[in-house]
Amino acid sequence: MFRALEIAASGMSTQQTAMDAVADNLANAETPAFKAGQVRFEELLSAEGAGGSGWAQGVRAAGVDRDLVQGNIQNTGKTWDLALNGPGYFPLLDGAGKEVYTRAGNFRVDSEGRLVHKSGLLVAGGISVPNGTQNIHVAEDGTVTGNPPGSDRSVALGRIEVVGFADEGGLAARGQGVFDATDSSGPALRQSSSSGELGLGTIQQGALESSNVDKVQAMVDLINTQRAYETASKVITAADDMLGYANNLRR
Repeated sequence: MFRALEIAASGMSTQQTAMDAVADNLANAETPAFKAGQVRFEELLSAEGAGGSGWAQGVRAAGVDRDLVQGNIQNTGKTWDLALNGPGYFPLLDGAGKEVYTRAGNFRVDSEGRLVHKSGLLVAGGISVPNGTQNIHVAEDGTVTGNPPGSDRSVALGRIEVVGFADEGGLAARGQGVFDATDSSGPALRQSSSSGELGLGTIQQGALESSNVDKVQAMVDLINTQRAYETASKVITAADDMLGYANNLRR
């Protein structure tokens, strides 16, 4: 009977984790390039049970998997809104100079004329945009051009790189749509500007990739998770009642 309590409690704990994941999906349904998360469940077994097989011990959350399907591309008309159409990530530099990665291309130019991510992290490549630059254009390969103040000639301002990973599911989230490379993801893979041997995506200026959260499915998942949580709680109530009956029989 105590095992029933433990198993049901593990179910409630795991469903709470699943509820948190669904809530995070719904909260970020409008966040550019957000990828929906789904909890991966894992059965718990004791080391050894009767007949050489493990006894059931409940369930646990083994991790949260990200759905890597690309979101829809939505036009914004803003100069520094950049969408990746296809696989890949924009490399950024954090405060320590470490390279990190994002698909959320809502960039801006800071007070020093540097291209930065919405989080304030620098876009790798040292792109500098003098104040007053006109006719800024970002090509599909990331080449940035524009007319400096007082000039009617377009000049190169730098290039926004796109990188890939052997296993992008292994990237570790650090918040605000930014990720760290890990041993699981492998290092960032770079292709030459001409060959395209890695099959990475192209850049679309004046657009953003939307979240890939399916709001209807998320609401269904929320309802199902609530019901599973309630079912587990009822098992605890039933097991507690049975323990009470057993104690009364002893008197």
